[in-house]
Amino acid sequence: MHKAKALRFPSMLTAAATLLMLALVFCSTPGYAQVKPGDQITPENAYKVKDMVAPGVFYKVERGMVMHIIPTQRVDWPPPYKDATEKYSSQVRLTQDHRSLLGYVAGQPFPLIDANDPDVGVKVIWNNVFRPITSDDYDLRFFDCDTEYESKGPQRGQIEYFQLGHYGRLRSGWTDRSRTATD
Repeated sequence: MHKAKALRFPSMLTAAATLLMLALVFCSTPGYAQVKPGDQITPENAYKVKDMVAPGVFYKVERGMVMHIIPTQRVDWPPPYKDATEKYSSQVRLTQDHRSLLGYVAGQPFPLIDANDPDVGVKVIWNNVFRPITSDDYDLRFFDCDTEYESKGPQRGQIEYFQLGHYGRLRSGWTDRSRTATD
């Protein structure tokens, strides 16, 4: 009898960090060797990390943010998040349309996902929505947007359609600076 394998996501951040580190090791170029633990990245040597960090991070380094390069280390879930996941995840269910969760209180909604589950993708996305650690910036370029009257079936009453050239958000510590611009 075939036994379904379950995917364990004890820390999606740890898995992502591991994959990133493996990619850096296998796909590294001489530029990556320029940065090592103990280094300090300032506007004067920001070029060393240009291809290694998000555009928003590079922007901040060029304008005075200092990066202290430290050895890689495991980043575990905060204890309250881990405790909440263990306590509440067994009661979480998807609604029929998959747009909401039933029984969610806190923590990761679906820490164990069966690879054969037809809803595996939706559950991974819900885990991503309720992850304990988030990225600090994003940068979207050249995407389409439209608004419509909401109804079942195909789109029927487009109100507005436009293309956005650039939408980005850079968050730093306790401050939040949003910028929207069309190119």
